[in-house]
Amino acid sequence: PVRVDAIMGAVGDAPQGALWGPALLRDPTRGHKHLLWLFYAESRGGCGSRVPGMDWAPGGDLKVTNLDMRTGTWAPPRLVLSQDTDGGVPKVTANKPAVLSNGHWVLPYWRERAML
Repeated sequence: PVRVDAIMGAVGDAPQGALWGPALLRDPTRGHKHLLWLFYAESRGGCGSRVPGMDWAPGGDLKVTNLDMRTGTWAPPRLVLSQDTDGGVPKVTANKPAVLSNGHWVLPYWRERAML
């Protein structure tokens, strides 16, 4: 098992914004089964909402990191898909990646312009 606080430490010491939709996938690739992948979305900044307590719009940039379960070491987070793609609409992971029969991974996500 992987502790939740260890997962949150994986995204870096100071995330820039709120974190959304974490999805874990144990690497199915031969020789890489010791890797646990974490996909998530990170907001870039406050949404400027006038609703009390609603400081963030859902979504942002899609990012990934991975844990080497042999060493307990997290890789630095990497950008998968920028919020800037498709006109600046924030993205959120919708589930863990699907692994196709050819070995390719497909990461489901949704995007929605905030209406705050």
